[in-house]
Amino acid sequence: MTIKEIEEKLKRVKKGNALIPKLQLKYQSLESGLLARSNQFQTRVTMSKSNNAENKLLDTLELRDKIVEQIQDIINERLEAMDMINQLEEIEEWLVLAMIYFNNLPMVEICNDLNFSKVQIYRIRKNAIERLAKMGQ
Repeated sequence: MTIKEIEEKLKRVKKGNALIPKLQLKYQSLESGLLARSNQFQTRVTMSKSNNAENKLLDTLELRDKIVEQIQDIINERLEAMDMINQLEEIEEWLVLAMIYFNNLPMVEICNDLNFSKVQIYRIRKNAIERLAKMGQ
């Protein structure tokens, strides 16, 4: 992988971190909507040319499946990225990438936790990504 590809992959992981809770909330709202109307399963649905209740239920189930697929894709990408950074031998490089992209920590907190300046953190991040690109060749 090139440096650009690695950076893009890590950025997608970071975006996925923010997207997962939103998708989970959406999923939960669909679940609660399904559970609230669970009596639909107990009553017989009358036949009609367009069965709205059945269509709505099918649409909801389809949407729920899409959300599960999206969450699974994000998780798989996170796992791939974690496998990638696990190749790093330098613990500082691993920590910086994990804290930035997986834990979504603000730079100030990373600096305080690792006792490094912002410049040092950015340099470590850059070196780690370059090292990963060399490993991928």
